[in-house]
Amino acid sequence: MISFRCLVIKKGRGGRQLLREWMLKPLINLEAIRTRHDATEFFLHPTMQTSVGVLLSLLKNVGPIDKILLRIQKCTTKPNDFLILTTTLSAAISISNVLRNDILSFMDAQQPDSSKKLCSQYFSELHSQCNVEDLIDLRERITAIVDVELTIENKKATLVIRHGFHEELDLWKEQYEYLEDTLAELANHLFQKHNQLDGLSVVFVPQIGYLVGLNKDLISHAQIKLPDDFVHQFQQDSEVFFKCDEVRNMDDEIGDLDGLIKDTERSIVTELEEDILETENELRECFKALSSLDCILSFADCASDLGFTRPRLIDDDDVVSVQSQSQQQQQQQQKRRQVIYIKDGRHPLQEIICEREFVTNDVQIDDLDRILCVTGSNYSGKSCYLRQVGLLVYMAHIGSFIPCSQAIISITDQIFARVSTIETCSRPQSSYQLELTEMASIILKATPKSLVLIDEFGKGTNPASGIAILGAALKQLSKIQCKSVCTTHFLELFTMNVIKDQDAGIRARRMAIHLPDGDDDSATPLFKLEDGVASSSAGLICAKNAGVSHTVIDRAKEIIQTMRARKFIRPLPEATKQIPKFSATERYMLAFFASVDSWESGTCSDEQVKHLLLLLEKVNPHE
Repeated sequence: MISFRCLVIKKGRGGRQLLREWMLKPLINLEAIRTRHDATEFFLHPTMQTSVGVLLSLLKNVGPIDKILLRIQKCTTKPNDFLILTTTLSAAISISNVLRNDILSFMDAQQPDSSKKLCSQYFSELHSQCNVEDLIDLRERITAIVDVELTIENKKATLVIRHGFHEELDLWKEQYEYLEDTLAELANHLFQKHNQLDGLSVVFVPQIGYLVGLNKDLISHAQIKLPDDFVHQFQQDSEVFFKCDEVRNMDDEIGDLDGLIKDTERSIVTELEEDILETENELRECFKALSSLDCILSFADCASDLGFTRPRLIDDDDVVSVQSQSQQQQQQQQKRRQVIYIKDGRHPLQEIICEREFVTNDVQIDDLDRILCVTGSNYSGKSCYLRQVGLLVYMAHIGSFIPCSQAIISITDQIFARVSTIETCSRPQSSYQLELTEMASIILKATPKSLVLIDEFGKGTNPASGIAILGAALKQLSKIQCKSVCTTHFLELFTMNVIKDQDAGIRARRMAIHLPDGDDDSATPLFKLEDGVASSSAGLICAKNAGVSHTVIDRAKEIIQTMRARKFIRPLPEATKQIPKFSATERYMLAFFASVDSWESGTCSDEQVKHLLLLLEKVNPHE
């Protein structure tokens, strides 16, 4: 998105996702927009900076709850998921306490103000959506089962159940820990009982149980007799395994400890996952509230760092009293409803990459001047200004502060942009046809509450047609009474009276440039909007600044001067020298063929034929 990098979320992943949703769905509900503005303004209050710092540090610990819940539902959880969930619950509980103890208590201590009602209600809803009691219960349940420290020490490979939660599990783990010693003692006991079985060992094989292992060579010895209770099980490589009474008792008393431990732990974890899913709605509601808080804090952080200002949004019931720039001397007040007033506006992205100080510009669109038609030279900032207007209006409608010193903006239902054409082979249309299709769609869908942005429309056809269609489109937008900004190089719109300044709600503005006295070959763009129509597009000056060779620029000047004088454009001297000269015979033949008008009908006279033969006699074959 065009402004996502400007409003980047620096903390939680959930905040980034929600910000994308906010940017995909701008608001037209005035109360909802003012709620976001109020909350952002509240966090910019000097007394709130300590609380803001605490909230930002806590939001770093909020994990992707939605993904964890999805993995629980798919039975693909990882040990780290429970650790992240525990950390997130602790952070959410602490954030809820900050909301209750610092923010809501501070607002309650202030004088009652109707303008702060929406903000107080917003923070109260955030606090209630955190569901603190449910979070505390779930955190206690998880920490009672999961040993966080041992799980981390185990490099999160397996989830460690806390000692003391399950007595039998603790006993089995203790037995399993000393199982090797137990097997060694049993092997020693059997060797003492049957001392002829040299090299005897006792092992555990899953699903089979405990076994006595003997060397195959020892068994094959004729003088070695196996005890009667030794029952052959299987042979593996050079070792043969048996069952005896002692290992059978081990099977009955101890059993498969490894499988028993794993099955029990899996059963405990499954029950814990079921407990988590029982609070799924509460967790999702809390995660959404934390994401919303993250977005508002990002708005406040961005406004503080980049010098953004709160815009005032109004609806149809609000009447704005504004002093028009063209009537300052008369001090007349105009009351207008559909307005875009922005003072000292800045492009939020262009300002960041601008090497020099960014030149601010005002925007004044209202019921009297609904359409701004901006002209100016190339590289004067027209397109940047147009995008700036659209971007600031858009940012105001997602609840963000905007880069300006003051702004009053009417609720805008749609923003239409006829800015650039993206050609694709999937649409068999020319670039100009695509422009016309988009313009037709804008005229069809625009309402009096819409904002229309038109950048250099009509360049894809001959100038006369482009001027005519653009002029007619602006007149139609004026009838719709939508707010519009149009940039164009078609100065003939005004010089030929296709449209008139301050007529039908159209206001002519231009981007100022500085032309040194006596020097028509250089110009400095001032990037400042002013009243009037530009005198030229200064295309040659722009070409010179772009590094185009002097030969090309001089030839272009010659062509322009010749066209203005309505004279024939002569070819370049270099091109004339390259034209080959005709021989005498070729000139004779050309003269003859030019003198005959009836070659197609084949009605040449006898005199003409004789003349042709005379010419052919003069042909020199060596030429």
